[in-house]
Amino acid sequence: MLTGALVLAPEPGSPAAKAGLQEGDVIVALEGEPVEGVDVLHRLLSEKRIGVRTKLILLRGSRKFEVVMVPDVRPA
Repeated sequence: MLTGALVLAPEPGSPAAKAGLQEGDVIVALEGEPVEGVDVLHRLLSEKRIGVRTKLILLRGSRKFEVVMVPDVRPA
């Protein structure tokens, strides 16, 4: 069974939206590290990733592909 973090709705203008993530995508890896769920994704998206090009592996339907995003600080 494949696990990952489901993308619900990327906020317009967010790093995820700029990278092309869409509702329903499933993030399965971040910089080669498996993403077993949203808690793991949050742990991997630490402060050291802010402003750094980061490779994600996604599933969209039956297609697997790679995107690059630059994480940013989320406004309060």
